[in-house]
Amino acid sequence: MGYIRNKLFTSATAGGGILLFLATALLLGMDVSWHGPAVFLATYTCYYLFDIYAFKENSKTTRIGFAIYSVNIALMILLFLVSRRTEYFAVYSVQIAYQYIVQFGVSRLVFKNENVLLIGDPRELADALKHLEDHRYIQCHTLTMDRLAEPSTPGPRLDGVVREQKINRIVIFSPRRLAKPILERLFLIKMNRMKVDDYVSFCENLEGKVPVERLDEDWFLFGQGFRILHSRFEQRIKRIVDIAVALSMLLISFPFMLLSALIIKLGSKGPIFFMQKRVGLNGRKFSMAKFRSMRVHDPSQHSQYAETDDVRITRFGGFMRRMRIDERWGI
Repeated sequence: MGYIRNKLFTSATAGGGILLFLATALLLGMDVSWHGPAVFLATYTCYYLFDIYAFKENSKTTRIGFAIYSVNIALMILLFLVSRRTEYFAVYSVQIAYQYIVQFGVSRLVFKNENVLLIGDPRELADALKHLEDHRYIQCHTLTMDRLAEPSTPGPRLDGVVREQKINRIVIFSPRRLAKPILERLFLIKMNRMKVDDYVSFCENLEGKVPVERLDEDWFLFGQGFRILHSRFEQRIKRIVDIAVALSMLLISFPFMLLSALIIKLGSKGPIFFMQKRVGLNGRKFSMAKFRSMRVHDPSQHSQYAETDDVRITRFGGFMRRMRIDERWGI
């Protein structure tokens, strides 16, 4: 159900798609050249980068997924009109059908619904429900701290909610605020193979990121994400992988970078790149080059940060910000 599992599923889907293309092409007696696998590899890379298989039903992933499907259909029609070969039509039809079946069929068999019980204050629960409403496989149920802390036997009440709602996982916002009898009951529930998480860990496992507004000193002190700081071997491996991935992405994205630079230059006056200060390891400051998404302006007359419907953002700059491609080249 977690973020890593979603990424592995997308990677397996991409591999299956490429193998399906090769099998279909060979079955139809087509000459397999580099451009066919490259097109589908680019398609599945987009799926991976934009989390199309992240199983979230929201407007952003729907728009991007629809755009990818549209590009595939357009390429299918274009190749058919240019070559007049039905093989191209057949190969692309099989791929589009495969993508659709995986996204709306296989995924529903692989990833089962999970009933999650959220325990916290009313405001925390409201924010969590809004945050999680896009996840199609998460069914959220709530129980407030006040109701759980009522004098009348909180244990049976908790057991009753778990049993009636068929809960698979319990997520707690602030475990330290729970009374000892409730903690003991939660421990017994966990020993009966029930998953019990705090909200930050739950979001990190689900999305690969943490809600920063929920972080505190305890998370930074006891979190598991800093292990690499104590392993020279992992640091070297990470550095090698970072350089290899960065060079590969640079080669793949270079044509798009040139096109973006041209659009920025023709769209508004000013430099193509915007240099921004960032803070790295051990507080070291460095400069990061981003594609300029705003018109040149006087910093003293405007806020340092972009606002909703900011008039300084160019038309193409708004597109780059929505797709996060103004910074993606700097990875």
